[in-house]
Amino acid sequence: MQGPLILDRYRPIEVKGEGGSGRVEICWDTRIQRRVAIKRMPISNAQANGVVTGLSEARTGAMLSRPSIVSVYDFDRVDDEAFLIMEAIDGPSLAQIIHDTPAGSFDLDIAAAIILAVGDAVEFAHENQVLHLDIKPDNILVNRNGACKVSDFGVSELADAQGFRKASGGTIGYMPPEQMNGHMLDERTDEFALAAVVYEILTGKRPFAANSLDASAKLIQKFDVAPPSSVRLDLDPGIDSVLFTALSPDPEDRYDSIADFLTALMPYLGNAAQGSRRLREIVQVDDEVVEEQSYAPKKRGILDRVSPNLSVILGRVIAAALCWWISTSAFFNITMIDTNIAMLIALLPAVAAAVKPPFGALLAMLINGVSLFLCPVPMPVLGVVAIAAAIAWVVLFGREGVADTNCALVISPLGLVGFAPLAPMIAGYCLPPKRALGAAVIQVVLMLTVGKNTGPELLFGSITSIPTWIMICGWIIATVLMSVLCVRETRILSILGAICAALILLIAQGIGLTILTGFPAGPSGTWAITTVLACVAMCVVGVLGSSVRHKGE
Repeated sequence: MQGPLILDRYRPIEVKGEGGSGRVEICWDTRIQRRVAIKRMPISNAQANGVVTGLSEARTGAMLSRPSIVSVYDFDRVDDEAFLIMEAIDGPSLAQIIHDTPAGSFDLDIAAAIILAVGDAVEFAHENQVLHLDIKPDNILVNRNGACKVSDFGVSELADAQGFRKASGGTIGYMPPEQMNGHMLDERTDEFALAAVVYEILTGKRPFAANSLDASAKLIQKFDVAPPSSVRLDLDPGIDSVLFTALSPDPEDRYDSIADFLTALMPYLGNAAQGSRRLREIVQVDDEVVEEQSYAPKKRGILDRVSPNLSVILGRVIAAALCWWISTSAFFNITMIDTNIAMLIALLPAVAAAVKPPFGALLAMLINGVSLFLCPVPMPVLGVVAIAAAIAWVVLFGREGVADTNCALVISPLGLVGFAPLAPMIAGYCLPPKRALGAAVIQVVLMLTVGKNTGPELLFGSITSIPTWIMICGWIIATVLMSVLCVRETRILSILGAICAALILLIAQGIGLTILTGFPAGPSGTWAITTVLACVAMCVVGVLGSSVRHKGE
Protein backbone atom coordinates (compact mmCIF):
# COMPACT_ATOMS: atom_id res chain seq x y z
CA MET A 1 0.00 0.00 0.00
CA GLN A 2 1.58 3.27 -1.12
CA GLY A 3 0.53 6.85 -0.43
CA PRO A 4 1.58 10.15 1.11
CA LEU A 5 2.64 10.27 4.76
CA ILE A 6 -0.17 10.68 7.27
CA LEU A 7 0.41 13.73 9.47
CA ASP A 8 3.81 14.07 7.74
CA ARG A 9 5.05 11.15 9.80
CA TYR A 10 3.22 7.86 9.29
CA ARG A 11 3.70 5.77 6.15
CA PRO A 12 0.62 3.64 5.31
CA ILE A 13 1.26 -0.10 5.01
CA GLU A 14 -2.15 -1.74 4.88
CA VAL A 15 -5.80 -1.22 5.74
CA LYS A 16 -6.57 -3.33 8.81
CA GLY A 17 -10.30 -2.79 8.95
CA GLU A 18 -13.13 -0.48 8.05
CA GLY A 19 -16.40 0.32 9.78
CA GLY A 20 -19.16 2.87 10.12
CA SER A 21 -17.06 5.37 12.07
CA GLY A 22 -13.91 5.15 9.97
CA ARG A 23 -11.10 2.81 9.10
CA VAL A 24 -7.93 1.50 10.73
CA GLU A 25 -4.62 1.53 8.84
CA ILE A 26 -1.36 -0.09 9.85
CA CYS A 27 1.41 2.46 9.34
CA TRP A 28 5.13 2.89 9.88
CA ASP A 29 6.18 5.67 12.24
CA THR A 30 9.12 7.21 10.37
CA ARG A 31 10.36 9.07 13.46
CA ILE A 32 10.37 6.34 16.10
CA GLN A 33 10.70 3.48 13.57
CA ARG A 34 7.83 1.31 14.71
CA ARG A 35 4.49 0.01 13.47
CA VAL A 36 1.37 1.80 14.64
CA ALA A 37 -2.35 1.54 13.98
CA ILE A 38 -4.17 4.70 13.00
CA LYS A 39 -7.93 5.04 13.24
CA ARG A 40 -9.06 7.62 10.66
CA MET A 41 -12.46 9.18 11.31
CA PRO A 42 -13.90 11.65 8.80
CA ILE A 43 -15.69 14.73 10.13
CA SER A 44 -17.57 17.66 8.64
CA ASN A 45 -17.47 21.34 9.54
CA ALA A 46 -20.89 21.04 11.15
CA GLN A 47 -19.49 18.41 13.48
CA ALA A 48 -16.23 20.23 14.25
CA ASN A 49 -17.26 21.67 17.64
CA GLY A 50 -18.61 18.32 18.79
CA VAL A 51 -15.45 16.58 17.67
CA VAL A 52 -13.26 18.95 19.67
CA THR A 53 -15.32 18.09 22.76
CA GLY A 54 -15.24 14.41 21.82
CA LEU A 55 -11.45 14.50 21.44
CA SER A 56 -11.07 15.98 24.89
CA GLU A 57 -13.29 13.33 26.49
CA ALA A 58 -11.77 10.54 24.44
CA ARG A 59 -8.23 11.58 25.34
CA THR A 60 -8.91 10.85 29.01
CA GLY A 61 -10.19 7.35 28.29
CA ALA A 62 -7.69 6.43 25.63
CA MET A 63 -4.60 7.36 27.62
CA LEU A 64 -5.21 4.56 30.13
CA SER A 65 -2.05 2.54 30.67
CA ARG A 66 -2.56 -1.17 31.34
CA PRO A 67 -1.10 -4.38 29.79
CA SER A 68 -4.64 -5.47 28.91
CA ILE A 69 -5.44 -2.18 27.11
CA VAL A 70 -4.24 -1.17 23.64
CA SER A 71 -2.01 1.86 24.10
CA VAL A 72 -2.98 5.10 22.39
CA TYR A 73 0.02 7.27 21.55
CA ASP A 74 -1.62 10.42 20.25
CA PHE A 75 -4.73 12.19 18.95
CA ASP A 76 -4.84 14.72 16.14
CA ARG A 77 -7.20 16.40 13.75
CA VAL A 78 -6.45 17.78 10.28
CA ASP A 79 -9.15 19.44 8.19
CA ASP A 80 -11.95 16.90 7.76
CA GLU A 81 -10.36 13.93 9.57
CA ALA A 82 -9.62 12.92 13.16
CA PHE A 83 -6.70 10.56 13.81
CA LEU A 84 -6.12 8.18 16.72
CA ILE A 85 -2.57 6.78 16.72
CA MET A 86 -2.48 3.46 18.59
CA GLU A 87 -0.34 0.46 19.34
CA ALA A 88 -0.35 -2.00 16.42
CA ILE A 89 -1.48 -5.51 17.42
CA ASP A 90 -0.17 -8.25 15.12
CA GLY A 91 -2.79 -10.83 15.83
CA PRO A 92 -6.45 -11.73 15.40
CA SER A 93 -9.45 -10.11 16.97
CA LEU A 94 -11.78 -12.12 19.15
CA ALA A 95 -14.35 -11.75 16.36
CA GLN A 96 -12.00 -13.62 13.99
CA ILE A 97 -11.34 -16.35 16.56
CA ILE A 98 -15.05 -16.84 17.21
CA HIS A 99 -15.69 -16.96 13.46
CA ASP A 100 -13.02 -19.65 13.00
CA THR A 101 -14.31 -21.77 15.90
CA PRO A 102 -17.31 -24.08 15.46
CA ALA A 103 -20.29 -22.77 17.45
CA GLY A 104 -20.43 -24.14 20.97
CA SER A 105 -16.91 -25.59 20.98
CA PHE A 106 -14.82 -22.62 22.17
CA ASP A 107 -12.15 -23.91 24.54
CA LEU A 108 -13.16 -23.05 28.12
CA ASP A 109 -9.56 -22.48 29.24
CA ILE A 110 -9.01 -19.97 26.43
CA ALA A 111 -12.38 -18.39 27.16
CA ALA A 112 -11.32 -17.92 30.78
CA ALA A 113 -8.04 -16.29 29.74
CA ILE A 114 -9.73 -13.87 27.35
CA ILE A 115 -12.58 -12.92 29.68
CA LEU A 116 -10.24 -12.40 32.62
CA ALA A 117 -8.04 -10.05 30.54
CA VAL A 118 -11.02 -8.08 29.20
CA GLY A 119 -12.48 -7.84 32.69
CA ASP A 120 -9.17 -6.56 34.02
CA ALA A 121 -9.04 -3.85 31.36
CA VAL A 122 -12.61 -2.68 31.88
CA GLU A 123 -12.38 -2.83 35.66
CA PHE A 124 -9.19 -0.70 35.55
CA ALA A 125 -10.93 1.82 33.33
CA HIS A 126 -13.87 2.02 35.71
CA GLU A 127 -11.49 2.64 38.61
CA ASN A 128 -10.26 5.65 36.61
CA GLN A 129 -13.81 6.88 35.96
CA VAL A 130 -13.77 5.80 32.29
CA LEU A 131 -16.50 3.81 30.53
CA HIS A 132 -15.77 1.92 27.35
CA LEU A 133 -19.33 1.83 25.96
CA ASP A 134 -18.46 -0.31 22.92
CA ILE A 135 -17.22 -3.67 24.20
CA LYS A 136 -17.50 -6.23 21.41
CA PRO A 137 -15.35 -9.01 19.88
CA ASP A 138 -13.96 -6.64 17.22
CA ASN A 139 -12.47 -4.48 19.97
CA ILE A 140 -10.74 -7.37 21.74
CA LEU A 141 -7.38 -8.19 20.15
CA VAL A 142 -4.79 -10.91 20.75
CA ASN A 143 -1.11 -10.26 20.06
CA ARG A 144 1.54 -12.81 19.07
CA ASN A 145 2.37 -13.50 22.71
CA GLY A 146 -1.21 -14.56 23.36
CA ALA A 147 -1.95 -11.44 25.42
CA CYS A 148 -5.50 -10.07 25.11
CA LYS A 149 -5.93 -6.32 24.81
CA VAL A 150 -9.05 -4.17 24.67
CA SER A 151 -9.00 -1.37 22.12
CA ASP A 152 -11.03 1.78 21.45
CA PHE A 153 -11.26 3.17 24.98
CA GLY A 154 -12.51 6.72 24.50
CA VAL A 155 -13.44 6.17 20.86
CA SER A 156 -17.14 5.93 21.69
CA GLU A 157 -17.17 9.54 22.86
CA LEU A 158 -15.46 10.70 19.68
CA ALA A 159 -17.77 8.64 17.47
CA ASP A 160 -20.76 10.01 19.31
CA ALA A 161 -19.58 13.58 18.82
CA GLN A 162 -19.23 12.96 15.10
CA GLY A 163 -22.79 11.74 14.78
CA PHE A 164 -21.82 8.26 13.60
CA ARG A 165 -23.72 6.52 16.40
CA LYS A 166 -27.26 7.16 17.59
CA ALA A 167 -26.73 5.67 21.02
CA SER A 168 -23.61 6.78 22.85
CA GLY A 169 -21.15 5.03 20.61
CA GLY A 170 -22.23 1.43 21.18
CA THR A 171 -22.86 -1.41 18.75
CA ILE A 172 -26.24 -3.02 18.16
CA GLY A 173 -26.43 -6.37 19.87
CA TYR A 174 -24.11 -5.38 22.71
CA MET A 175 -25.82 -2.22 23.99
CA PRO A 176 -28.20 -2.37 26.95
CA PRO A 177 -31.52 -0.47 26.86
CA GLU A 178 -30.25 2.51 28.86
CA GLN A 179 -27.52 3.10 26.27
CA MET A 180 -29.91 2.81 23.35
CA ASN A 181 -32.36 5.20 25.01
CA GLY A 182 -29.75 7.82 25.91
CA HIS A 183 -30.25 7.43 29.66
CA MET A 184 -27.63 7.74 32.39
CA LEU A 185 -24.79 5.23 31.93
CA ASP A 186 -22.47 3.62 34.46
CA GLU A 187 -20.16 0.61 34.71
CA ARG A 188 -23.14 -1.75 34.52
CA THR A 189 -23.51 -0.63 30.90
CA ASP A 190 -20.13 -2.17 30.12
CA GLU A 191 -21.08 -5.20 32.22
CA PHE A 192 -24.04 -5.89 29.93
CA ALA A 193 -21.82 -5.69 26.83
CA LEU A 194 -19.18 -7.95 28.38
CA ALA A 195 -21.85 -10.50 29.29
CA ALA A 196 -23.09 -10.45 25.69
CA VAL A 197 -19.52 -11.12 24.53
CA VAL A 198 -19.16 -13.99 27.01
CA TYR A 199 -22.41 -15.51 25.76
CA GLU A 200 -21.15 -15.27 22.17
CA ILE A 201 -17.82 -16.89 23.08
CA LEU A 202 -19.51 -19.83 24.77
CA THR A 203 -22.32 -20.46 22.29
CA GLY A 204 -21.11 -18.89 19.05
CA LYS A 205 -24.30 -16.76 18.91
CA ARG A 206 -25.06 -13.17 19.82
CA PRO A 207 -27.93 -13.11 22.34
CA PHE A 208 -29.58 -9.95 20.95
CA ALA A 209 -28.42 -9.80 17.33
CA ALA A 210 -30.64 -7.51 15.24
CA ASN A 211 -30.54 -5.12 12.30
CA SER A 212 -31.78 -2.06 14.19
CA LEU A 213 -31.86 -0.51 17.64
CA ASP A 214 -35.61 -1.03 17.94
CA ALA A 215 -35.36 -4.71 17.01
CA SER A 216 -32.50 -5.26 19.46
CA ALA A 217 -34.42 -3.47 22.23
CA LYS A 218 -37.43 -5.73 21.67
CA LEU A 219 -35.25 -8.84 21.86
CA ILE A 220 -33.75 -7.65 25.13
CA GLN A 221 -37.15 -6.98 26.67
CA LYS A 222 -38.54 -10.29 25.41
CA PHE A 223 -35.39 -12.08 26.63
CA ASP A 224 -35.97 -15.28 24.70
CA VAL A 225 -32.35 -16.39 25.14
CA ALA A 226 -31.31 -20.03 25.26
CA PRO A 227 -29.41 -20.88 28.47
CA PRO A 228 -25.72 -21.50 27.61
CA SER A 229 -25.79 -24.84 29.44
CA SER A 230 -28.53 -26.04 27.08
CA VAL A 231 -26.29 -25.26 24.11
CA ARG A 232 -23.15 -26.76 25.67
CA LEU A 233 -23.46 -29.76 27.95
CA ASP A 234 -19.96 -29.17 29.34
CA LEU A 235 -21.19 -26.00 31.06
CA ASP A 236 -22.53 -26.07 34.60
CA PRO A 237 -26.16 -24.82 34.68
CA GLY A 238 -25.08 -22.36 37.35
CA ILE A 239 -23.49 -20.20 34.66
CA ASP A 240 -26.93 -19.48 33.19
CA SER A 241 -28.12 -17.37 36.12
CA VAL A 242 -24.79 -15.53 36.25
CA LEU A 243 -24.99 -14.46 32.60
CA PHE A 244 -28.71 -13.72 32.70
CA THR A 245 -28.18 -11.49 35.73
CA ALA A 246 -25.52 -9.48 33.88
CA LEU A 247 -27.74 -9.33 30.77
CA SER A 248 -30.78 -8.06 32.66
CA PRO A 249 -32.62 -5.21 30.87
CA ASP A 250 -32.75 -3.28 34.13
CA PRO A 251 -29.29 -2.18 35.32
CA GLU A 252 -30.50 -2.36 38.92
CA ASP A 253 -30.85 -6.14 38.51
CA ARG A 254 -27.25 -6.60 37.29
CA TYR A 255 -24.12 -7.04 39.37
CA ASP A 256 -22.87 -3.85 40.96
CA SER A 257 -19.49 -4.04 39.25
CA ILE A 258 -17.36 -5.90 36.73
CA ALA A 259 -15.44 -7.40 39.65
CA ASP A 260 -18.62 -8.87 41.13
CA PHE A 261 -19.63 -10.24 37.73
CA LEU A 262 -16.24 -11.93 37.20
CA THR A 263 -16.24 -13.34 40.73
CA ALA A 264 -19.53 -15.07 39.98
CA LEU A 265 -18.56 -16.12 36.43
CA MET A 266 -14.99 -17.42 36.53
CA PRO A 267 -15.62 -20.59 38.62
CA TYR A 268 -17.74 -21.92 35.74
CA LEU A 269 -15.00 -21.47 33.13
CA GLY A 270 -11.67 -23.19 32.59
CA ASN A 271 -8.11 -22.60 33.75
CA ALA A 272 -7.08 -19.09 32.67
CA ALA A 273 -3.33 -19.76 33.00
CA GLN A 274 -3.58 -22.87 30.84
CA GLY A 275 -5.75 -20.95 28.38
CA SER A 276 -3.15 -18.19 28.07
CA ARG A 277 -0.51 -20.76 27.13
CA ARG A 278 -2.73 -22.38 24.53
CA LEU A 279 -3.77 -19.00 23.14
CA ARG A 280 -0.12 -18.06 22.74
CA GLU A 281 0.51 -21.26 20.76
CA ILE A 282 -2.49 -20.58 18.53
CA VAL A 283 -1.65 -17.02 17.53
CA GLN A 284 2.11 -17.25 17.23
CA VAL A 285 3.20 -16.85 13.61
CA ASP A 286 6.67 -17.35 12.20
CA ASP A 287 8.09 -13.89 11.52
CA GLU A 288 9.52 -15.12 8.25
CA VAL A 289 6.21 -16.36 6.91
CA VAL A 290 3.33 -14.08 5.96
CA GLU A 291 0.00 -15.80 6.50
CA GLU A 292 -3.10 -14.76 4.60
CA GLN A 293 -5.18 -15.74 7.62
CA SER A 294 -4.13 -14.40 11.01
CA TYR A 295 -5.84 -17.13 12.97
CA ALA A 296 -5.09 -20.79 12.48
CA PRO A 297 -6.20 -23.30 15.11
CA LYS A 298 -3.70 -25.67 16.62
CA LYS A 299 -3.29 -28.95 14.75
CA ARG A 300 -5.97 -31.25 16.08
CA GLY A 301 -5.42 -34.69 17.49
CA ILE A 302 -7.90 -37.52 17.08
CA LEU A 303 -9.65 -36.67 20.37
CA ASP A 304 -10.17 -33.05 19.28
CA ARG A 305 -12.43 -34.25 16.48
CA VAL A 306 -15.01 -35.55 18.93
CA SER A 307 -18.06 -33.31 19.33
CA PRO A 308 -17.88 -31.44 22.67
CA ASN A 309 -21.41 -32.52 23.60
CA LEU A 310 -20.69 -36.15 22.69
CA SER A 311 -17.47 -36.14 24.71
CA VAL A 312 -19.32 -34.71 27.73
CA ILE A 313 -22.05 -37.36 27.50
CA LEU A 314 -19.44 -40.09 27.16
CA GLY A 315 -17.50 -38.70 30.12
CA ARG A 316 -20.59 -38.69 32.33
CA VAL A 317 -21.52 -42.24 31.33
CA ILE A 318 -18.02 -43.36 32.33
CA ALA A 319 -18.27 -41.42 35.61
CA ALA A 320 -21.60 -43.08 36.39
CA ALA A 321 -20.17 -46.53 35.69
CA LEU A 322 -17.11 -45.90 37.88
CA CYS A 323 -19.23 -44.62 40.78
CA TRP A 324 -21.49 -47.66 40.54
CA TRP A 325 -18.44 -49.94 40.49
CA ILE A 326 -16.88 -48.43 43.61
CA SER A 327 -20.20 -48.42 45.48
CA THR A 328 -20.94 -52.06 44.72
CA SER A 329 -17.36 -53.06 45.60
CA ALA A 330 -17.79 -51.31 48.95
CA PHE A 331 -21.08 -53.11 49.66
CA PHE A 332 -19.38 -56.47 49.11
CA ASN A 333 -17.56 -55.77 52.38
CA ILE A 334 -20.85 -55.25 54.29
CA THR A 335 -22.57 -58.57 55.01
CA MET A 336 -25.35 -57.06 57.15
CA ILE A 337 -27.09 -55.42 54.17
CA ASP A 338 -29.21 -57.41 51.72
CA THR A 339 -27.56 -57.69 48.32
CA ASN A 340 -30.57 -56.36 46.39
CA ILE A 341 -30.86 -53.34 48.66
CA ALA A 342 -27.13 -52.75 48.37
CA MET A 343 -27.31 -52.81 44.57
CA LEU A 344 -30.19 -50.36 44.65
CA ILE A 345 -28.32 -47.96 46.94
CA ALA A 346 -25.25 -48.27 44.69
CA LEU A 347 -27.29 -46.80 41.85
CA LEU A 348 -27.65 -43.47 43.67
CA PRO A 349 -24.02 -42.38 43.17
CA ALA A 350 -24.23 -43.53 39.55
CA VAL A 351 -27.31 -41.41 38.87
CA ALA A 352 -25.76 -38.46 40.69
CA ALA A 353 -22.56 -38.83 38.64
CA ALA A 354 -24.54 -38.72 35.40
CA VAL A 355 -25.93 -35.33 36.44
CA LYS A 356 -23.03 -33.93 38.49
CA PRO A 357 -19.92 -36.17 38.31
CA PRO A 358 -18.07 -34.73 41.36
CA PHE A 359 -21.16 -35.18 43.54
CA GLY A 360 -21.58 -38.78 42.39
CA ALA A 361 -17.90 -39.44 43.08
CA LEU A 362 -18.24 -38.00 46.59
CA LEU A 363 -21.22 -40.25 47.35
CA ALA A 364 -19.40 -43.33 46.04
CA MET A 365 -16.27 -42.58 48.09
CA LEU A 366 -18.31 -41.86 51.21
CA ILE A 367 -20.05 -45.23 50.84
CA ASN A 368 -16.60 -46.78 50.47
CA GLY A 369 -15.40 -45.06 53.65
CA VAL A 370 -18.47 -46.05 55.67
CA SER A 371 -18.11 -49.68 54.53
CA LEU A 372 -14.74 -49.86 56.30
CA PHE A 373 -16.53 -49.29 59.63
CA LEU A 374 -19.20 -51.93 58.91
CA CYS A 375 -17.17 -54.74 57.33
CA PRO A 376 -16.55 -58.02 59.27
CA VAL A 377 -13.08 -56.77 60.28
CA PRO A 378 -13.62 -53.04 60.91
CA MET A 379 -10.86 -50.66 59.77
CA PRO A 380 -11.86 -47.34 61.35
CA VAL A 381 -8.56 -45.59 60.66
CA LEU A 382 -8.75 -46.32 56.95
CA GLY A 383 -12.42 -45.38 57.04
CA VAL A 384 -11.62 -41.94 58.45
CA VAL A 385 -8.80 -41.49 55.93
CA ALA A 386 -11.08 -42.47 53.03
CA ILE A 387 -13.89 -40.09 54.07
CA ALA A 388 -11.52 -37.18 54.81
CA ALA A 389 -9.66 -37.67 51.51
CA ALA A 390 -12.94 -37.78 49.57
CA ILE A 391 -14.22 -34.53 51.07
CA ALA A 392 -10.87 -32.76 50.69
CA TRP A 393 -10.54 -33.86 47.06
CA VAL A 394 -14.00 -32.64 46.09
CA VAL A 395 -13.44 -29.29 47.80
CA LEU A 396 -9.97 -28.72 46.32
CA PHE A 397 -10.06 -30.44 42.93
CA GLY A 398 -13.14 -32.55 42.23
CA ARG A 399 -15.38 -29.61 41.32
CA GLU A 400 -13.25 -28.95 38.22
CA GLY A 401 -15.27 -31.43 36.16
CA VAL A 402 -15.77 -34.91 34.83
CA ALA A 403 -12.09 -35.40 33.92
CA ASP A 404 -10.99 -35.19 37.56
CA THR A 405 -13.71 -37.64 38.59
CA ASN A 406 -12.86 -40.24 35.96
CA CYS A 407 -9.09 -39.94 36.43
CA ALA A 408 -9.42 -40.41 40.18
CA LEU A 409 -11.83 -43.36 40.09
CA VAL A 410 -10.48 -45.29 37.11
CA ILE A 411 -7.99 -47.15 39.32
CA SER A 412 -10.72 -49.43 40.69
CA PRO A 413 -11.60 -51.35 37.51
CA LEU A 414 -8.06 -51.10 36.14
CA GLY A 415 -6.68 -52.66 39.33
CA LEU A 416 -9.13 -55.55 39.09
CA VAL A 417 -8.06 -56.46 35.55
CA GLY A 418 -4.37 -56.10 36.39
CA PHE A 419 -3.68 -52.78 34.63
CA ALA A 420 -3.26 -50.55 37.68
CA PRO A 421 -0.13 -48.83 36.23
CA LEU A 422 -2.30 -47.26 33.54
CA ALA A 423 -4.23 -45.18 36.10
CA PRO A 424 -1.47 -42.71 37.12
CA MET A 425 -0.51 -42.25 33.48
CA ILE A 426 -4.10 -41.37 32.55
CA ALA A 427 -4.29 -38.81 35.38
CA GLY A 428 -0.96 -37.28 34.43
CA TYR A 429 -1.90 -37.13 30.77
CA CYS A 430 -5.30 -35.50 31.23
CA LEU A 431 -4.89 -33.17 34.21
CA PRO A 432 -2.67 -30.21 35.15
CA PRO A 433 -0.10 -30.97 37.90
CA LYS A 434 -2.11 -29.89 40.98
CA ARG A 435 -5.25 -31.68 39.85
CA ALA A 436 -3.22 -34.73 38.82
CA LEU A 437 -1.76 -34.80 42.33
CA GLY A 438 -5.28 -34.80 43.78
CA ALA A 439 -6.34 -37.64 41.49
CA ALA A 440 -3.24 -39.66 42.38
CA VAL A 441 -3.97 -39.34 46.12
CA ILE A 442 -7.55 -40.57 45.60
CA GLN A 443 -6.23 -43.47 43.50
CA VAL A 444 -3.93 -44.47 46.37
CA VAL A 445 -6.77 -44.22 48.92
CA LEU A 446 -9.00 -46.39 46.73
CA MET A 447 -6.23 -48.96 46.31
CA LEU A 448 -5.84 -49.14 50.07
CA THR A 449 -9.56 -49.34 50.84
CA VAL A 450 -11.44 -51.07 48.01
CA GLY A 451 -10.03 -54.50 48.84
CA LYS A 452 -10.95 -56.46 45.76
CA ASN A 453 -9.44 -53.91 43.40
CA THR A 454 -6.02 -53.14 44.86
CA GLY A 455 -4.03 -55.73 42.94
CA PRO A 456 -1.49 -57.86 44.85
CA GLU A 457 1.38 -56.67 42.64
CA LEU A 458 0.96 -53.07 43.74
CA LEU A 459 0.74 -53.07 47.53
CA PHE A 460 3.12 -55.09 49.62
CA GLY A 461 1.30 -55.22 52.90
CA SER A 462 -0.36 -52.94 55.41
CA ILE A 463 -0.36 -49.16 55.27
CA THR A 464 2.37 -49.16 57.94
CA SER A 465 4.91 -51.08 55.85
CA ILE A 466 7.83 -49.23 54.25
CA PRO A 467 7.47 -50.95 50.83
CA THR A 468 3.85 -49.81 50.67
CA TRP A 469 4.86 -46.18 51.23
CA ILE A 470 7.67 -46.44 48.68
CA MET A 471 5.14 -47.65 46.15
CA ILE A 472 2.72 -44.86 47.10
CA CYS A 473 5.44 -42.21 46.69
CA GLY A 474 6.48 -43.66 43.34
CA TRP A 475 2.85 -43.64 42.23
CA ILE A 476 2.34 -39.98 43.08
CA ILE A 477 5.71 -38.88 41.64
CA ALA A 478 4.99 -40.75 38.39
CA THR A 479 1.59 -39.04 38.06
CA VAL A 480 2.85 -35.52 38.74
CA LEU A 481 5.96 -35.87 36.55
CA MET A 482 3.89 -37.03 33.60
CA SER A 483 1.50 -34.13 34.15
CA VAL A 484 4.37 -31.63 34.21
CA LEU A 485 5.81 -33.02 30.99
CA CYS A 486 2.38 -32.84 29.35
CA VAL A 487 1.87 -29.17 30.22
CA ARG A 488 3.05 -28.09 26.76
CA GLU A 489 0.56 -30.52 25.18
CA THR A 490 2.95 -31.81 22.53
CA ARG A 491 3.17 -35.37 21.28
CA ILE A 492 6.87 -35.76 22.07
CA LEU A 493 6.52 -34.60 25.67
CA SER A 494 3.38 -36.72 26.15
CA ILE A 495 5.33 -39.80 25.05
CA LEU A 496 8.32 -38.82 27.20
CA GLY A 497 5.99 -38.40 30.16
CA ALA A 498 4.60 -41.92 29.73
CA ILE A 499 8.11 -43.38 29.56
CA CYS A 500 9.27 -41.50 32.67
CA ALA A 501 6.15 -42.52 34.60
CA ALA A 502 6.68 -46.17 33.68
CA LEU A 503 10.33 -46.07 34.78
CA ILE A 504 9.41 -44.55 38.15
CA LEU A 505 6.72 -47.20 38.76
CA LEU A 506 9.17 -50.00 37.89
CA ILE A 507 11.94 -48.55 40.07
CA ALA A 508 9.57 -48.01 43.00
CA GLN A 509 8.41 -51.61 42.96
CA GLY A 510 11.98 -52.85 42.59
CA ILE A 511 13.06 -50.89 45.66
CA GLY A 512 10.01 -52.11 47.57
CA LEU A 513 10.72 -55.76 46.76
CA THR A 514 14.36 -55.31 47.71
CA ILE A 515 13.37 -54.03 51.15
CA LEU A 516 10.68 -56.70 51.53
CA THR A 517 12.93 -59.65 50.67
CA GLY A 518 16.24 -58.34 51.94
CA PHE A 519 17.89 -59.11 48.60
CA PRO A 520 18.48 -56.93 45.50
CA ALA A 521 15.45 -57.35 43.28
CA GLY A 522 13.80 -55.81 40.29
CA PRO A 523 10.08 -55.43 39.65
CA SER A 524 8.01 -58.60 39.38
CA GLY A 525 7.39 -60.00 35.92
CA THR A 526 3.66 -59.25 36.02
CA TRP A 527 4.17 -55.68 37.20
CA ALA A 528 6.86 -55.08 34.59
CA ILE A 529 4.67 -56.38 31.75
CA THR A 530 1.57 -54.40 32.74
CA THR A 531 3.62 -51.24 33.27
CA VAL A 532 5.30 -51.53 29.89
CA LEU A 533 1.96 -52.22 28.19
CA ALA A 534 0.43 -49.18 29.93
CA CYS A 535 3.35 -47.08 28.72
CA VAL A 536 2.92 -48.31 25.16
CA ALA A 537 -0.82 -47.56 25.29
CA MET A 538 -0.19 -43.99 26.44
CA CYS A 539 2.50 -43.51 23.81
CA VAL A 540 -0.02 -44.52 21.15
CA VAL A 541 -2.50 -42.03 22.56
CA GLY A 542 0.25 -39.40 22.50
CA VAL A 543 0.91 -40.10 18.82
CA LEU A 544 -2.78 -39.96 17.90
CA GLY A 545 -3.41 -36.69 19.65
CA SER A 546 -1.64 -34.47 22.15
CA SER A 547 -2.84 -33.98 25.71
CA VAL A 548 -6.57 -33.35 26.07
CA ARG A 549 -6.40 -31.68 29.47
CA HIS A 550 -7.58 -28.36 27.98
CA LYS A 551 -10.93 -29.91 27.14
CA GLY A 552 -11.63 -31.28 30.60
CA GLU A 553 -12.80 -34.52 29.00
